[in-house]
Amino acid sequence: TAYYSYSTCGNLDKFTQTRLFTDSGGRVLRLAMTSVGAYAQQTDEVDKLRPWWKGWIGILPSAMDDIAIGFEPPLNLSVMTGWATDSSRLVYPGSSWTACVHDIAVGTYDACLGDFWVTPDRMTMVQFLTPFGADFFYLLAPSDASESLAKTL
Repeated sequence: TAYYSYSTCGNLDKFTQTRLFTDSGGRVLRLAMTSVGAYAQQTDEVDKLRPWWKGWIGILPSAMDDIAIGFEPPLNLSVMTGWATDSSRLVYPGSSWTACVHDIAVGTYDACLGDFWVTPDRMTMVQFLTPFGADFFYLLAPSDASESLAKTL
């Protein structure tokens, strides 16, 4: 059995004991989706065997189906229309990703499925699953042309 809560240290939603301790099995899980490479893409065709995905295909929808059937009774997945809501975009106009996290924190969505950077600001609003990838950044700067590359290395 799994339990859920929208509240984290910041407690952005209206906290109730029911939300924190209610069994999640059989509940509707409200999902926001965005296209992220091989992880999730939206097509024009709705899969007749998985109509709740509304044309979304990829690794994330498949993984969520596997998670949903792990509950007793299984979770009901509901893909919401759009990504971050307009009200959350007003709060976080610089990032629709942070706005979607805000939508989770205030209880509009249960999950935003995408390839997120886990930032300190977002971590104050919700808990994240273990990252499934990492981005590496490199700083390139001009060197002193008087030294050879072999000597520098």
